[in-house]
Amino acid sequence: MTTSNVQWGSAVAGRTAFPLAYSICQVQGYIGGALQLLQDHGSGANPSCNYGPSGATVAGGYGWIVQDTGACGGTINLAVSEGGSAPGNSTPGNCATTLQKWADTITAGRDVVVLLPVFDAVTGTGSGAVYHLVSFAAFKVTGWKFSGNNSLPDSFRNTNSDVSNALACNGNCRGIIGSFIKYVSLADGYTLGPVDAFGATIVRLTP
Repeated sequence: MTTSNVQWGSAVAGRTAFPLAYSICQVQGYIGGALQLLQDHGSGANPSCNYGPSGATVAGGYGWIVQDTGACGGTINLAVSEGGSAPGNSTPGNCATTLQKWADTITAGRDVVVLLPVFDAVTGTGSGAVYHLVSFAAFKVTGWKFSGNNSLPDSFRNTNSDVSNALACNGNCRGIIGSFIKYVSLADGYTLGPVDAFGATIVRLTP
């Protein structure tokens, strides 16, 4: 008879579904919380967020990370600081199919949950940014706006007719709308470490 063991853990390395890293300011204390509009960390920085190393202030929002060649996401290792990227005022390359699939899934009434890395320090901006990554967190996506184009795949459920005024992402806004949740994933392709406090756990069967 063949038996298997169950392995639990939090992701410490793997390829992300989308090339974003979130600020710890948006995650700490918000697991299972309300919807948020997250914008680039250069927009709406959070001077009251002191979750960085030695209590340092951390910029809020999200940052772009380097994509793997030919892929939408990028390979992340929490043991290594991650360089940033600068897609400019447009949706990152190789991501149109991913965003269209997200929109189709949400429209069909199903959830889109992605595991993305969390940073607690950032230096520089754009392609010169360097992010200190501490964890992966599970984000339930409900909408986004990544370019000036107001249709799919660049924008989805981002206007005042879709969300409250506080969450709407119009005009020059570039952002993603959703909430951080506790989540157990069966995803393959991740290296596991000890379960951490950010609510995203991976479970798999091992021989």
